[in-house]
Amino acid sequence: MVSTENLAVDTLLQIFGRNVLDVPLKPVIHFVLTEILTFFYFFQLFSCIVWYNNQYEVYATVIIVMSVLSATSTTYITRIAIVKLRKAVLFQCEVEVKRGGKIQVIKSGDLVPGDIVKVPFTRTKVAFDGVLLCGNVVVDEAMLTGESVPTLKEPIPFEWLEEEYHADKNEVNTLFSGTTILQTRPPPSGDDPSVYCLVTRTGFRSKKGETVKFMLHPLKTQKFKFYSEAWTYIKIMGLIGYSG
Repeated sequence: MVSTENLAVDTLLQIFGRNVLDVPLKPVIHFVLTEILTFFYFFQLFSCIVWYNNQYEVYATVIIVMSVLSATSTTYITRIAIVKLRKAVLFQCEVEVKRGGKIQVIKSGDLVPGDIVKVPFTRTKVAFDGVLLCGNVVVDEAMLTGESVPTLKEPIPFEWLEEEYHADKNEVNTLFSGTTILQTRPPPSGDDPSVYCLVTRTGFRSKKGETVKFMLHPLKTQKFKFYSEAWTYIKIMGLIGYSG
């Protein structure tokens, strides 16, 4: 791992982007099209055409009205959920970072991988993923894991930093974005009593960012039973109609 003392911060910002979970808020028409351009509403449309051709105008009209109300309600709920998610994950704070051998106070959105951050003693949220270099930290990871029991983080041996460190394997040495610092314990020896952490992942590459991405874009391999059964129904009815 390389400290930002040896690399241009502007270049790293261009590579990794700003350390901000800025969830894009798309226009209403996007939510409307996403909702109605599905198999269910195409099925409702063809059903209404069949009912109108068979002089069941009232029944077909009721289906159309219910479909419009359903699409409107779902679009409204989806947009409200995106707005709430955007407000919940958008977080910035001031952090003390060591750059060029000096402590600077910057916004957490300007952090880049390789920054050495001074972990505050007061209760605050972590705005990045980072590996603990010295001292001990007690954190609340309920936001990520649901566990209410505080977790003790320990400093990583320096010989592990170059080759053996991995956030998922070295969770005991890693501070994750979105967790809350409850207490810090300075190293037992040394002239500097501060606790330091090396930033490893920022923005949507962090643990919190990956969770947000999964919420916004679930795996496409997940299939709803309704759609598979609906296609089976259409195939059977088409086969019957073709045979007749």
